[in-house]
Amino acid sequence: MHEARHELMNTSDLTVIERARTSVEDIITSRYLGIQAVPTLSPSDFAQLTPAQQEAERWMAEENERGNRMRVGLHMCLSAAIVALQTAEKLMHDFPDLPPQLRTQALLKCSEDAMVASDAARHAAAVLSGEEIPETESFFESSQL
Repeated sequence: MHEARHELMNTSDLTVIERARTSVEDIITSRYLGIQAVPTLSPSDFAQLTPAQQEAERWMAEENERGNRMRVGLHMCLSAAIVALQTAEKLMHDFPDLPPQLRTQALLKCSEDAMVASDAARHAAAVLSGEEIPETESFFESSQL
């Protein structure tokens, strides 16, 4: 009886994890794929402005940069969550049915996937904190699930 209850709980947990992953994927697809960086003036255009206009442009450029960092950081956090949830799905769905001789290999693969999620989350933290400048155009153009 204990084994059947444990199996039912795992099935229920797996279903919730799958729904969570699908929901996060839907958010990225509907809101964040194809977003372009907010452009700023070129240095030659900037030099043509009055000091007051230059200050206003600097403020706007800073706001744009914060917005770009937020968008890239958010996308990266969501992407890291997807990889982490996919890894949990593999562990819950695939691992129990594997023969013992394949379990070590499966755990190593899941370990690699967990490191990918961890690296993406660390990179997101660096972008959000301003330690790294987001490469927004190339990031959003190349980002696919």
